[in-house]
This record gives sequence, C-alpha cells and structure tokens, in this order.
Amino acid sequence: MTPLHQPSKRRTNYPQEVPEEALKLQVREPTMDDSRDKLLLLLLENALSSLGFKETSKSSSPVVDELSMHETNQLLNRMPPIQKELDDHPQDVFMRKEKSLKPPLAAQIVPIEFPPQVQFEKPKELKEEEAKISGSELTILRYSPEGELDRSVPSITITFSQPMVPVSSVSNVENENVPVEISPLPKKGGKFKWLGTRTLVYEANYRFDMSTKYTVSIKKGTTSQIGGVLKNHFSFSFATPRLSLLDSLPGVSWNGHMPVNEFPVFYAEFDQDIEPTTVVSFISTPFHSTSLILDGTSSNPLLKEHVKKMMKDYNKRNPSLYKAYESKLESAPHSRHLWFTMDVQNHNLVNA
Repeated sequence: MTPLHQPSKRRTNYPQEVPEEALKLQVREPTMDDSRDKLLLLLLENALSSLGFKETSKSSSPVVDELSMHETNQLLNRMPPIQKELDDHPQDVFMRKEKSLKPPLAAQIVPIEFPPQVQFEKPKELKEEEAKISGSELTILRYSPEGELDRSVPSITITFSQPMVPVSSVSNVENENVPVEISPLPKKGGKFKWLGTRTLVYEANYRFDMSTKYTVSIKKGTTSQIGGVLKNHFSFSFATPRLSLLDSLPGVSWNGHMPVNEFPVFYAEFDQDIEPTTVVSFISTPFHSTSLILDGTSSNPLLKEHVKKMMKDYNKRNPSLYKAYESKLESAPHSRHLWFTMDVQNHNLVNA
C-alpha cells in the first residue's frame, strides 16, 4: 500500500465580490470518475477565464502534502485487524497422523566395556592349524609379476606360508615387519600394505618405470609371527616393456628420394617418455656422428624456426614430405620424441 496523503486540492483565487451582471454558475471540482472530465475541465476553465477568474498556477501537477506519522497511524488504526495466516497452525491444515509406536525391544541391553579386557581362547581349528605349521619352515607360496612383461606394472604381490603380522586393521600393520627389498624403487615412489596376515603388496604411486629391470629379494632368516624361519635367500625379477620406435622422418617411403646432405634433419618418436640427451647417444649411423637440434623437442620455438627454414624449398619439391615434417612440428607427443641432425658436410649422401 502506497503512503497515504491528503486529497489534492486545486487552489484558485476567486474575487471576493462578484458583479451582479456576471453570469452565475454553480461549479464543482471535477473528479476522476467523471466520464467527461477532460471536456468539462476545458469548458469550466474557459467560463472562469471569461469572468475574470485566474488560477494561481498553470501547472497541472496537484499539490500533495505528506501526512505526518500521527495522521498515518490514525488511518491505519481504522482498518480491521489482520487475520492470522494458515501457516501459523499447519497441524490444522494437514491433519498430520500421530507418530507410530516404536517396536518393542526383542532383547535385553547389557552394557559391557569395549574393547573387552577378557582374553578369549583361540578356536580349536586355529589351534590345529598353528600346530601343523608351528616350527616348520617359512616359505614363499606365490609372487607376481615375473619375467619380461609386455604391459605396465602397477604393483608387486608376495604371499607367505605363515602369518607375518598380527590380525589388525590395515593401517595398524601397514609398515610392520616388511621383509621385502625392491631394487630399484619406482621414481615416483610407492608403499607397502598387508592384505590379511600373509599377503604383502607394494603399490606404486603411478606405476613401475618402463624399460627397467626390477629385483625383489627376501633375506635369509626372516621369521613369521609363529616362529617360522626362511632358511634360504629368496629373490625374483621382472622387466617392464622396453622402448620401441613408433615413427620416424624421413621414413622408408622416401628412401632414395631425399639427399641427406641437403636436408640432414631427422625425427624419431617412441612409445614411452624419453630423455633426448640420453637417447641420442644410442643412435648410430654409418656416416658421421649425430647430435640434437637444440634441446630436441618440438615445444622449442627456436627448433621449429630452424627446421622450417631448412625445409622451405621442399614445399614445392616434395609437398608430402614437407607436410609430414610440418605435422610433427605441431603435434609431436610431449616427452616422447626428439629431433636430431647428422654431420654430413662435404659428403653427397642419400638417405638409406
């Protein structure tokens, strides 16, 4: 509701005495409910103007006087009281059902201390199993992986013949009694954990490094929880997949069509991350020594500029070769490629 104001009043100055010969009219101030308000106002103003009546202001805006706080409260008090909303009594609207009774207890609650202080006797089956292996030799039942592998290795698993740690949560025995040594350890690290009391797992944080041979060993004299002893040193080894060449430029398709001394720029792409300075030392040619072009990676803008400058003439001479080099400069896999050159000065050699 907008603030209340007093009704507007049109203020005009009328002569105190009206001449007798003047036309006497009975007029009233028009309201908004009049159907012909605009026409009536126009006629009235013309009649008053002809009799000498003049308005004090030519402005059409009504004069509005703001009500005081006391006057506003008096008007509001004349209104009927506001009824309460239905939300004040939701139970009268929704007619909620009474809560159901809880089911009766089927057993008696006996408060006991946890963990209990009482030492319980071992089950008969467990005693018989311990009696069989008590005093026996500790052995390795299973282990993996082993040998040359064609896949990545996320973990190593070793299972012993006897319990190596007490029965507890995994976190409590995570680093307890770990008799296994791994050489070398993965570059990104990892951790041991026990699955049960007999199986030990080493999980790499990422995976075991590629092109690497690992040796896992357990020392002689390792003892179990029940006294079993490993009489002999135990070890096994495995090797992760070796580095393989996936693509190269110039390839076999350009054999005999590209003078090496004119364009001695070579590209090699592998299936694993490499260190260019290390890999280039293993590249051998029947001609002369090889070396990296700058740091050997396409991400180096100076290398891109150097290669494009050398191959600018091949855009017309050999468009397919030009596009192949250009593609590798833009989309070579990160950390899995290298660019190198060969010292072929004063030799008219052809790519073989």
